[in-house]
Amino acid sequence: LNPKVNIVFATGFSEYMKEGIDLRMSGYVMKPVTPEAVKTELENLRNPVKSIKKINKTYDVLLTKQEWYDFRKKVIYDKGGYVCEFCKKKHNLQVHHKLYYKKPDKEKIEPWLYNMNEVLLLCDNCHKSVHKKNKIKVYYISYVDYDKRKVVFYNQN
Repeated sequence: LNPKVNIVFATGFSEYMKEGIDLRMSGYVMKPVTPEAVKTELENLRNPVKSIKKINKTYDVLLTKQEWYDFRKKVIYDKGGYVCEFCKKKHNLQVHHKLYYKKPDKEKIEPWLYNMNEVLLLCDNCHKSVHKKNKIKVYYISYVDYDKRKVVFYNQN
């Protein structure tokens, strides 16, 4: 085996650890595997990789969800339909969050759990410009408020 290859064993049987050592494993996770255990092993690899994406749901992954598609469609419809709120262009429209909410565990809430007055409909150019010029404020919300937002969203759809 290539010594630069990282191998992380995941098993429910500790007796396989010797085989892992013989194969020069970089890490070892006992089942049931948790995201925290995998994250710890990936952060402590013998041969670290240059970039490891966050194991928890990343923003890009959330943007592939049906809930995001439905929310985006609703924003486009509710915001007057298919034009940038700044320049009035009709192409490459993006939903821009005027602010972000984070839960007490510091994880952002899902991008579709926002009110219409908390988002803008912008073309790609205006969206990039807003992000360059402005730092988006982050507000922390309680788990109770987070749960209320989920109830409102899922009852509307």
